[in-house]
Amino acid sequence: MSQFNVDTIKGSSGSHGPIIVGVTTVSGNLHVGSAVTVYSSSGIVSATSYYGSGANLTGISVDSTALKDSNDVVRVQANTSGAVVTGIVTATTFIGALTGDASGSSGSCTGNAGGLTGTPDITVRNITGVAATFSGEVTYEDVTNIDSVGIVTARGGFEIGAAGVGGTITAVGNAEFAGIITARTGVKVTAGGIDVTAGGIDVTAGGVNVVGCGTYTTGVDLQGFKVEEFKLETSTGLNGEFDFLLEDGHLQRFTTATGGNYFPDFKVSSTVSLNSIMDVGDAITTVLVVASSSHYCTTGMKIDNTSASIDLDWVGGAAPSAANGSGYDIYSFTIMKVNASPTWHVIANTLGAV
Repeated sequence: MSQFNVDTIKGSSGSHGPIIVGVTTVSGNLHVGSAVTVYSSSGIVSATSYYGSGANLTGISVDSTALKDSNDVVRVQANTSGAVVTGIVTATTFIGALTGDASGSSGSCTGNAGGLTGTPDITVRNITGVAATFSGEVTYEDVTNIDSVGIVTARGGFEIGAAGVGGTITAVGNAEFAGIITARTGVKVTAGGIDVTAGGIDVTAGGVNVVGCGTYTTGVDLQGFKVEEFKLETSTGLNGEFDFLLEDGHLQRFTTATGGNYFPDFKVSSTVSLNSIMDVGDAITTVLVVASSSHYCTTGMKIDNTSASIDLDWVGGAAPSAANGSGYDIYSFTIMKVNASPTWHVIANTLGAV
């Protein structure tokens, strides 16, 4: 085969290159201008730009629907409905609706959910979590059960049943129930008392223990026996003025020998006056039982530390002037409040003392 060496080949007009018909074999690299090079050893075509659809190109490994990392691993794969990302997605902002399941290792999301801002509306079917804190108002309906391990605060009150048909508890603490209230271990009222306007109170077992003053406007119907506490004093003998405290009982018995003539000062307790718990028209009855000796109860009776405004009348017209001398001297006092100032009318009687 002969070799033909030339520097430049041009067409017949001299203005353009030759037109070659048939197969042309180039043993070295083929350069087309300065932009295209065909390398004979590797078959690589290098060009600054490619034009056309490339539909008839084959054997090309580049996938225009995928993005790979530096290890040639596909991380983002496009499909007909969107894109599938394998790995972590980091972005300064996400825009648009999020749908589907958010899951991580072992079916749970890990890490911190910090930096969530804005005011979106979220609609979900069920929420399961360890704890939740809401700074604003929470509104919900058709709750089956509420299990609270702490304090439940209802600032506007509490209603039982539709529109409170079963009962209500107001924001100031007033409670009203349409049915029966059952307190198996008792009811304790520390202040204010109990005001029963209708129906009464039915205590089937355990009794009623009232610490304070019970007021009955219509009457009291006591069926069965009545037990009342009284004071039994066995160590101190009476001598002069002594406190007859009604909190110790309306009947008080002194068994120790007296040291001199005596008279009572009636009070509810050392800190509560009789006047403070009695209204005009109220009355109480007390009984004093004293081991008889040579001393007796005199007329110096007091109420709430004063003998003023007391009209004392003894049954029979005169106060006792001597003791019985044996057994017991018994005195009864019916105390009536007749004026708010206060003014008292007391009817006294004696058995034993004369």
